[in-house]
Amino acid sequence: MMTKHDKERFNKRIGGEVQISADIRVSDLMTEGAAYVTITESTESSLYERVCQYALQHGEDLQGMFKNEKYEYMSCFVRDVAAFRANFESEDLLKPLFNHDKGDTVEFVISVPEKRVDDYGDIVRKEFVDIIQSHVITINNKLWKKYVKQAMTGTTLYIGFDINTGEMVDPEDERDTILKSSRQEFVRTTTFDSFQPYFYVERLYSGAKEIGNINGFNVWFNERGFYFYWNEETEFLIESWVDVPCISVWLV
Repeated sequence: MMTKHDKERFNKRIGGEVQISADIRVSDLMTEGAAYVTITESTESSLYERVCQYALQHGEDLQGMFKNEKYEYMSCFVRDVAAFRANFESEDLLKPLFNHDKGDTVEFVISVPEKRVDDYGDIVRKEFVDIIQSHVITINNKLWKKYVKQAMTGTTLYIGFDINTGEMVDPEDERDTILKSSRQEFVRTTTFDSFQPYFYVERLYSGAKEIGNINGFNVWFNERGFYFYWNEETEFLIESWVDVPCISVWLV
């Protein structure tokens, strides 16, 4: 079930569409979408409302997951596959979710637009990258070698998809990036953004030090292996993890 905060966040969604994927397990730690459906509010308003209400009542682990050229999306997980099927399998539009032949569905992921993408985010990202590229060359070699070792030995948690595109990636290919790139290029390629509430960002501040400022909001470096910027007014978060193979990873 969603927390009270998650429900409030979900209810502030931008209307228009809801995307659903039927996910199958591909490893002990990884799932991937086997079938996808998009419901448009303007043409399927009744089904759109039913799915959104179901997500609100039964969804878990609400979080920012991906974006396209128009929207930042937030997603929740419905893990009672049988119950979801019982409620929606008669809907023709949703039949691809139940009739794929790629394996057993272990969860449904329901995603809705949260915020519109605008040019402001691009400006902030550029300033963020400029700041961290200036800082990363000042990290002493001993600490940098520690980050390289963590990335190359797989001691970080890898979830197997690019957080910006949603595409599956090979972690071994991505580990080569840290060896082939300069420090400055590496932090640029490991930069990603999302919208996250304070309870997520709070853990990033422990041990962090300020290294810059963008429009009144600080850019931070944490020796645990990452940079970040968080705008508390918009909840816009930018991160760059220097001890992981690529932007397709997420540490917890």
